[in-house]
Amino acid sequence: MFDLQIHSKNLEFIEFLRQNATYEAANDAFLFTTVEQASHTIARFMLVYIKNQQLEKVCHTYSFPIERQDELSLYLSSEQIDKLYQFISQKLLIFLSKSSFFDFEAFLQFRLGDEQSIFFKMFDIAYDEFIEIQAQENEEEPSTIEYLKKMHAKQPCQEEKMTIIVENSGDIRLEGKETVYLEHEPEEDTILSYLILLGAKEVEVHELGGILSHEYMSILMQLFGEKVVFHGLKNRTSSYPKKER
Repeated sequence: MFDLQIHSKNLEFIEFLRQNATYEAANDAFLFTTVEQASHTIARFMLVYIKNQQLEKVCHTYSFPIERQDELSLYLSSEQIDKLYQFISQKLLIFLSKSSFFDFEAFLQFRLGDEQSIFFKMFDIAYDEFIEIQAQENEEEPSTIEYLKKMHAKQPCQEEKMTIIVENSGDIRLEGKETVYLEHEPEEDTILSYLILLGAKEVEVHELGGILSHEYMSILMQLFGEKVVFHGLKNRTSSYPKKER
């Protein structure tokens, strides 16, 4: 087992670790099977953190609406995201192989500090592509679903089948074959961004008390056609699919 003491002011990070590792109160440490598992687990959170951080920076730099950053993230290819993940994971592995104490904020500032400009450039290029394509599509005036289909077709398939679970609270969970990509997510647009970015071919929706909006249901059906299956639907009109039994 690999014991790792962790310091961070980021409560979301600590909560993420409690869900993905074993906390040992006696030593105030998180337990991982191996140092490799620790590096990959922390890298998953750090990837999302850095992505959101850089998207916010791009939005601020170009006075781009912050509420549209998920839309902007679609212009990052899955290859770019994977390279960023592998880079962070390798940096973590090297560090954790020599230390059993990890400071989240210090690692970002000192171990990844020199790479911040490279990260920003990656997202800056995505913004330029977004603006260019937006200008072209505004001239052509395509429908929203045509735009989404175009973005979906660009992405290589990383998850053949994905599952959307809507909890009674309204929060949404997004799962792949072996990976949980989102938990306690309240925004439907964020779920859609992940489905497109990961190039999903099939989608299952489970409404466990909560329900998706009719607008989002319509988008899923137009985007995935017969490859989307719904379970536990309530109060749907005849224009929506019947419950799977």
